[in-house]
Amino acid sequence: MYLKKTLAAVALAAMTATNAMAGGLAPASPEPTIVVPVEPAPQRSSWGIILPILGVALLIALANKDKKEPAPDV
Repeated sequence: MYLKKTLAAVALAAMTATNAMAGGLAPASPEPTIVVPVEPAPQRSSWGIILPILGVALLIALANKDKKEPAPDV
């Protein structure tokens, strides 16, 4: 008699647990992919090369300004 009650309780518990999970678990939602924004490369300026060239040209012009031209031989 005790065995029948135990088996009946186990069967009832198994059916109840099965019904509780009848639909199954909710499907796992995929994790969203993380998109890291990429900053565009900074625009290059031509002033980085123009200013040193102008500076060198200015120094050459200043160095040549003080030189006197030799007198022409007549």
